[in-house]
Amino acid sequence: MMKVGEQSDKMKIEKVLNNNVVITLTDTNEEMVVMGRGIAFQRKVGDTIEVEKIEKTFVPEGNEGIETFSTLFKEINPEIIEIATDTIKYAQSILKTKLSNNIYLTLTDHLNYAISRTSEGIEIKNPLTWEIKKFYKKEYEIGLKALENIKTKFGVIMNEDEAASIALHIVNAKQEGQELGITVKMTEVVQDILTIVRLQFGITFDEDSFNYSRFVTHLQYLLVECWNMITKDLMMIFYSSKLK
Repeated sequence: MMKVGEQSDKMKIEKVLNNNVVITLTDTNEEMVVMGRGIAFQRKVGDTIEVEKIEKTFVPEGNEGIETFSTLFKEINPEIIEIATDTIKYAQSILKTKLSNNIYLTLTDHLNYAISRTSEGIEIKNPLTWEIKKFYKKEYEIGLKALENIKTKFGVIMNEDEAASIALHIVNAKQEGQELGITVKMTEVVQDILTIVRLQFGITFDEDSFNYSRFVTHLQYLLVECWNMITKDLMMIFYSSKLK
């Protein structure tokens, strides 16, 4: 989806999206997103970027990627972008894993829409909240942390369904290139498998136990591997049919 950009020692601002996000050029003349708190404050196109303020750089693939990013970050309240960025940084520190760069777009867009509709009294029920709380506890806790930040900055109180939705974005970003719909479907399948095991063997799961957590983790990895194998087989069929 996106790749990390190569940065030179001196980078000049090509576009200012807001105080915290600018566009510059890589050594190979690709447009690159550069993020950092106050990186563009009192700066203009042509100015040199202060390297010590850089927190994140990446290159959205294709012209459509950079245009989408530019449009989104120009229109959205910078404080929402800040909450999304802080949530991503917090998630990576808690989960001790790198998330797909694509989450900077998807999570920011989601939070912008969620805050807007909640402010208007519109709440959307997440049918997978119960499953997400069970299967992705850390990601769910990160979602709750994001809701606290939203309440502090905007005075908007959001329900646990929004924490679950944020958690799904994080889970999805752990699987580079995986669509959110696939993550949702895998969560549903894990729940179905647990129900079958419980009914077939008359088992009552201790959901706080290590063995339960390990079993769920193995199921999640199994489904990811199955999906990867199916995708690979479909790609082979597609390309072999084109060669005929």
